[in-house]
Amino acid sequence: MFRKSSTVFMIAALLVLGCFVSPVLADGDGNPNIKKLAAEWWQWICSIPFDINPNVDLTGEFQDNGQSGEVWFLGSTFGWGETFERSCEVPADKAVFFSITAAVFWAPEDGKTPNDLRRLANAAMDGATTLECTVDEVPLEELLDLEDLYELRAQTRPFTISDTLLIDFGYPPLGGRRAVADGYWVYLDDLEEGEHVIHFYMELTSGPFAGAWHDVTYHLTIVDDDDDDDDDDD
Repeated sequence: MFRKSSTVFMIAALLVLGCFVSPVLADGDGNPNIKKLAAEWWQWICSIPFDINPNVDLTGEFQDNGQSGEVWFLGSTFGWGETFERSCEVPADKAVFFSITAAVFWAPEDGKTPNDLRRLANAAMDGATTLECTVDEVPLEELLDLEDLYELRAQTRPFTISDTLLIDFGYPPLGGRRAVADGYWVYLDDLEEGEHVIHFYMELTSGPFAGAWHDVTYHLTIVDDDDDDDDDDD
């Protein structure tokens, strides 16, 4: 989540699935660092101005803004009780990272120390009483072999976010802010080419963002960029 003065900014996202799903938690065998990716996801969102931000995207047209590296981030919402339906393409050579729901707090507005921010982030995500997600109509719990989606929770270490988005919401420029995030995160690798429909829904019923919810559907097309290059050569 994210605040706009007294108004909540809620973040949540879900993405596509292919034939192989990587474990959610990092281990010693080279699996992804989920906490680091979660911080980078927030850095991505906060670096993009509001009017072209992936979280306010009505159609999917902003989902490629600011994308780089080997992981593709999928935008969410700002949690103002919204329903979104988006369509976009994702390169087949990219791993995908998203949150079902997440919250971020920063200094100095939300607290002076990392522990202050951690307590707020914990309280926000403790309020997640409903988490639902399907990929091509299959529950994510089944795809990831989880007892429930609460197993996906992870909190970041302190990291720095840009002022770009915050300035659009009336915050003063400070050259960046230190932040802590908490949420329910998923990393998916080796996604199959083709069409996928992802639906996710969340509700928060306690904590600083009590009453927040969203309902999001993505129509994703996983595309092989090499095929496009071959077509250009013809």
